[in-house]
Amino acid sequence: MNLSDVWNRPYSASPRLGAVLFDLDGTLVDTAPGMSQALNRLLTSQGLEPLTHEIIRPHVSGGTRALLQLARTLTAMPCDEDPRWREAFLEHYAMTATHDVAFFPGIVELLATLGDWHVPWAIVTNKPQDLAESIMDFLRPQLDGRAAAPRCLVGGGSAFRPKPDPAGILHALACCHTLPQHAVMVGDDQRDIAAGHAAGVHTVAATYGYIPHHEQPASWQAHALCASPRAILDHLAILRTPLPTWQAAKG
Repeated sequence: MNLSDVWNRPYSASPRLGAVLFDLDGTLVDTAPGMSQALNRLLTSQGLEPLTHEIIRPHVSGGTRALLQLARTLTAMPCDEDPRWREAFLEHYAMTATHDVAFFPGIVELLATLGDWHVPWAIVTNKPQDLAESIMDFLRPQLDGRAAAPRCLVGGGSAFRPKPDPAGILHALACCHTLPQHAVMVGDDQRDIAAGHAAGVHTVAATYGYIPHHEQPASWQAHALCASPRAILDHLAILRTPLPTWQAAKG
């Protein structure tokens, strides 16, 4: 394992790995192209110049609110807190959500290995439930024959408050029949880590996602920082290996 890829904090929960939960955007799936296209469609509908993908990409994990704030900051679009702006963006995004969408390199292999280990996985995202389901349905052929489907998908607008509230994580754990001390939450946004801490699970920050340059993921206090899906897999392999009795006793 490349130590430059993974930074570990002490882990006091059980070493048995019972379930792995993932954020969607910037963690499992690269959804930035469709999000960028949707924002630019909204801008051009207002007679404004589109923004470059490079400018938009770091803000994708922040969801609709972050993208509208970006547009408000960099353009003349008066997208205030009126919910009609959010609705307008989501109308465009419904048409672009699957454009150039793909699993990040190494994610399918990671999910396949979880299947080999008989470890269930699930998705907990703030993306609207219908859009998240649409994306995963589109990508499902890439999983068939290689990795199991998620045990559940908890999206925004469902019965649970969005992250950093832990309710979605706790529901996903129930779907996986797993206790918090045997579970891991993986995400590329501070809200993912905060929700994981609140739920009492081990947390992994995926630093290959859409984290803006000014963010400092180490300040999120995740148990691990992983710069690639392979680094996540290596970290999970450590967690599922029981500690020797003498070492556990020393802890």
